[in-house]
Amino acid sequence: MTEIIKNSTEQENNAQINSSINMEETRTDGQQAVTTETMPTEQANVQLPTAEGDVDQQIEETAQEPSFVATLLSLVGDKLPKKMKFAIMYSEAKKAGLKVVFLKGNREIYNAQLVALWKSAKGQKHFSNGCYVVPLRPIQEAFPGIEVYDLDGNQVTLDSPDVDMCLVVYDGQHRIAVCELHPAEIDVLLELNEFDGCNPLDTIKKMNSLSKNWSGTDLRVSNVGSGVSTNKLYEESENLQGLYDITSKLAEYILTFKREATKKKDLVDGKDTTIYVDEHGNRGRGIFNATITNFGGAKEVKKIELMDSIVETYNSVKDTEKPTFARNMKLFMGTMAEPEREKVKKLITDKDYGTLNSVINKGYTDFCSAGHTEETLLQMEAGVDKAIADYVTELQKKNQEKAAKKPLKCGRVHEVIQHKRAVETKIANEKSAKAKKASLEDQEAQSMVDNLKKESNL
Repeated sequence: MTEIIKNSTEQENNAQINSSINMEETRTDGQQAVTTETMPTEQANVQLPTAEGDVDQQIEETAQEPSFVATLLSLVGDKLPKKMKFAIMYSEAKKAGLKVVFLKGNREIYNAQLVALWKSAKGQKHFSNGCYVVPLRPIQEAFPGIEVYDLDGNQVTLDSPDVDMCLVVYDGQHRIAVCELHPAEIDVLLELNEFDGCNPLDTIKKMNSLSKNWSGTDLRVSNVGSGVSTNKLYEESENLQGLYDITSKLAEYILTFKREATKKKDLVDGKDTTIYVDEHGNRGRGIFNATITNFGGAKEVKKIELMDSIVETYNSVKDTEKPTFARNMKLFMGTMAEPEREKVKKLITDKDYGTLNSVINKGYTDFCSAGHTEETLLQMEAGVDKAIADYVTELQKKNQEKAAKKPLKCGRVHEVIQHKRAVETKIANEKSAKAKKASLEDQEAQSMVDNLKKESNL
């Protein structure tokens, strides 16, 4: 039954008119004005059912009529004063032909949060919190550069035939995803709000800037997606994080040699704390690639304190020696012998960072003063680069295999949902194949037993 609900909460409608639309207006002077009224059928251009038995049939008929959807979406922009809104259950919205779409640049969704939400919602018919949605057309007319995608990952534009059926999700992406993954078990309320004329990504960021659920990564994604930032640092940082499974803080530290390369306050304000410089990025990336390769991906290398020691050594060398630092530190860390590597790992485990700094500094100084010829350095570099290439190739292969067996940690809504479904299908198929194999083996074993019995009887 289609239900339009006042104040974003469910109310029982009169049995005579099950699809009546309740509305609320707040005047600009802050006083409560019109409280509730039922939209006349001639205004809605929809024949509302007059008996409860007609409702399901009416839904089926009107769900296919563009005028039904257009009427719903026009309520906010054309028919009603400012600040009016209506709400509809997500399952009913889909029956009516409405679809939700998602902004490129909104925060990514996290699998851990999906799991937690689903656990907390079990036994409930719908989430206690609704989803804040806004009609798509006025947004794209005001901001043509805004990109939105549906649940299949298809981009929706003003030229799309279903553009007037689309609602942009400002808040509630995780709840929508859970409803998509468990459609028969949980629902959520869509609260339709009037477009305020502001860049939706700016509005979303302001809505969530004080929320503990929004991380620095979420703000980075929002700033880049909205065009506020074109800082290459965030893209390069994501590449390192994905390859080596390290934190964003360490990745940015590697690429900039700044421990606090990005401050959350700056992200909230739409500013970049540190601008990416190719020379600096290549310097740190080369050193870390060589280090993690030579240490075999040891977890100690992913501790930020080792990077502290490398940066401290860089700051201690003379300015005339800084141009060769990247190459020399890369070769020093990339050729460090096993006894020294074990010593470094133990110092990190023991949190003896003072000694760690001394070991890295002295080792680097000794390497530079060893009198290596240019030819020797070139040979060493070729060996280190080959080791890095081989290690990265193998690591990428392992990462792909892992990704195919478990849900994405985070990603855009359609990516997480599609991958999660693919993983669940893969696991189910593997279980089915395993069970089938076991059954065949049991049948073969039983057949052997039966044959032996027959032979013994002979």
